[in-house]
Amino acid sequence: MPGSGTPRSHPRGWFAATEYSHQAGHAFTLSNALMLAGAIVELVPQMDRLAEVVQRHASIGLRMLQDVSRRLGETESRLATIFSADGSSRLADYLPSLPAVTTTQHVLGVVLPLAKKDIASQLDTIRESISRQLRSLSEARVIVQGRENRITLLDIDALSELSSAL
Repeated sequence: MPGSGTPRSHPRGWFAATEYSHQAGHAFTLSNALMLAGAIVELVPQMDRLAEVVQRHASIGLRMLQDVSRRLGETESRLATIFSADGSSRLADYLPSLPAVTTTQHVLGVVLPLAKKDIASQLDTIRESISRQLRSLSEARVIVQGRENRITLLDIDALSELSSAL
């Protein structure tokens, strides 16, 4: 495929690249499906072409539906958390939901994926509150804050108890 290998670089456009990828025996991975789902907005005027591709390749439509369903479930969960819990509970629920990383002591750790102000916005609070709650959890020996937004989760049960206040 010419260009960088992305569907947008294909001379005949996104759908041609999708067809090329599928016909060439390339697996239609979840990342490809996510790219497809993300492109739907710009494809609305070409919905008939999207329907045609999905009809020919049901796996594409299934992956799109799975992704939309997953995102909807995550959004519902976030909204329920925001409307029914205080900031501490929301943070206690958020930390274990992050992808885990193994620390040198073989305990569970996470890396904050966003700046504290953005996490605060996501959890419907303010940055200062997030900082205070993290400091409080550190003082209680529930977590250890490290460098580069790394947090070691020392007491998962305590976080669960806090988040169960939802």
